[in-house]
Parts: sequence; C-alpha cells; structure tokens
Amino acid sequence: MSGNSEGGTSAGGTSHADKRPNELLTSWFVRSGWSKGELARQVNRRARQLGANHISTDTSRVRRWLDGENPREPIPRILSELFSERFGCVVSVEDLGLRAPRQSPSASGVDLPWTGPQTVALLSEFSRSDLMLARRGFLGSSLALSAGPALIEPMQRWLVPAPP
Repeated sequence: MSGNSEGGTSAGGTSHADKRPNELLTSWFVRSGWSKGELARQVNRRARQLGANHISTDTSRVRRWLDGENPREPIPRILSELFSERFGCVVSVEDLGLRAPRQSPSASGVDLPWTGPQTVALLSEFSRSDLMLARRGFLGSSLALSAGPALIEPMQRWLVPAPP
C-alpha cells in the first residue's frame, strides 16, 4: 500500500462521501489498454525519472483515482505525459478530469501569466504540445533557469512604472 505522499482529495475538493468516479480519467485509462498495475508501474518509473523518489503508486491508488480521488502533484502532470505519449496527442490534466478547467478571462480578469508560477505553468503546458512531446528532457532544466524574479521583474517594471 502506498503512503500519504501521493494521496489527494476528491474531485472538486469534495469530501470522500461526496466523490464521484472520474469518468474522464476512466475513459482514457480504458482506451489505453493498460492494467491498473501497468499504469502504476509507469507512474513510478516516470516519477523516478523526475527525481520524485517518494512516489510509490500501486493498483489500489490507481483505483482511487478512477473512483474520483484527485492525486497531488506531480501525479496529474505525470499522468498527462503518459497518456499524451500513449496516444500521440496532447492529453492535458484537465482532459483527465484531475483539475477544474480554468475560468474564462471574463470571469477571472486578465488571462495572462503575470506571476512566476503561472508563467512557468503556461510554458510547461505549451511545451507538452504535439510539436514538443519529444523534448521533455530539455524542458525540465530550461524552465527552472527561466523562472523566478529574473523572468518577471522586467514585466513588473513595464506594468508599474516608477513615479516621476
């Protein structure tokens, strides 16, 4: 049995009594032809490649995800990558039903990544596009180099000019 290191919450942040099966993840899982054990092994293998050695997924954990539990990061990202590679197209975390879809710009204000984490997330999402699937190894190190204050300070100076 796996530890709490990769546990999660029910879909939509609901209590375990209110959770519903994740039909989107189940659909992708069934189409993949993988067994729960094979998916667990692939998640563990990818987690080790990413340096997340604390991840130890088993078949019961996969079943809980299919039953509606939302895994903690980096599991949603790993699942997205595995299904994308399996099907040869981008399968986003949202496509797997593991995160609520983003609000439209009209509901959330300006839809631009003006913070470091949002910018890195957007770059990461773009890098998983069809054209970038084979460049996974390159992106991990390059995104770390371009994150943080060095990335956003020039934009902040432009957005908030110094007083005259």
